[in-house]
Amino acid sequence: MSVAVSTYYRKSAGLNLAHDMARAAMPHMILPQPGSPEAFMSMLGGVLPPNFDEIPVRDRERLVKGNRYAAQRGILRDELSALFKSFGRDYMSGMKELLMQLYDCPDYLDSNTNHRGLVVIRDAALSILGAATPAELSVSLSHNDWHNGTLARFVLLTPEPDYAERIAARDTTMPQDLVRLLRQLHETLPAPPEPQTIGDEQPAIEPWSLTATEVWEPLHAYERVLRDMTAPNSSLDDRLRTVYGRLHVQALKVAIILAALDWISLGERRQGRPVVRAAHWYRAQQIVETWRASAHRLLHDLGESEEARLEMRILKLLSSNANGLSVRDIYRALRSPRKPVMEALKALEQDGQVEQHYARSGQHGPKAECYRLVGIEGP
Repeated sequence: MSVAVSTYYRKSAGLNLAHDMARAAMPHMILPQPGSPEAFMSMLGGVLPPNFDEIPVRDRERLVKGNRYAAQRGILRDELSALFKSFGRDYMSGMKELLMQLYDCPDYLDSNTNHRGLVVIRDAALSILGAATPAELSVSLSHNDWHNGTLARFVLLTPEPDYAERIAARDTTMPQDLVRLLRQLHETLPAPPEPQTIGDEQPAIEPWSLTATEVWEPLHAYERVLRDMTAPNSSLDDRLRTVYGRLHVQALKVAIILAALDWISLGERRQGRPVVRAAHWYRAQQIVETWRASAHRLLHDLGESEEARLEMRILKLLSSNANGLSVRDIYRALRSPRKPVMEALKALEQDGQVEQHYARSGQHGPKAECYRLVGIEGP
């Protein structure tokens, strides 16, 4: 998920380029935009849409071909923050949990849906590529999305600090060599088995895998370092612990991709299957380390947006209460944890927008810490 302000960084243009490349190389591997969790489960389970007979023949052929890879396809979506925002709606109940399950690539997942009965998802390997703006994302996320691992399941890409404009390419045609390479890799890798009807004998399929013995030692060393960084007594922001805990897995995935590309492009197919070498791992770790820094930048950007939004809510609340409100009344009215409210109040006090005072609750109650807008006196 690329996250940057609108227009300047051309997120949508980059996403469209990736979409065009995927559609040119393997169009059947692109999933339709998911609707409800039930419809999404059906697509991943290889269930054809109810209007299948009514859609054009070309699209039907693409869907039938893609159904063999039902749960291994990918989604490309602009304004990905809308997906996070929809998680709170009734008709999307369960979608967040489903995406979190799919991240672990289960070999078997089933669901008994109301309209389609039992749907089985096999060998899930879903990919999502999307874009969002910090402002929209900060509004769409809940406080728990950092802590429960929802965001950690995405690579969080933000503009590099020394961002500079690239020289515009004069050649705007599709890079056919890259399209052919991706198509060749897709067609060379073994395809999933054809669906079997009831009573048919299941064919004996030899598990197909790659070799990665060279990378286990550096991978575990990287994992141990990341684990130390996430220790309860470490200074790492709690919201980043789930991100750090998955970086070594993301690095392994990148190393596998690099090995597969070398396997198909450098004539290494004589070895039968890709070999993940130490060079692939070290390059992958370099890439993932840039992602780690990027997650920190995103947290900072979203934090600033969240703080500004909370401060505006506090000012609006106090503007309708001339006598001011106690700290307890403020965070209860805003349905916010006490700590961020206190931090926002202190910042507003330093800026001279609110002032602290103490007021008694009732005639004999203890005095409570209260805040009111500067320049507004109560009766």
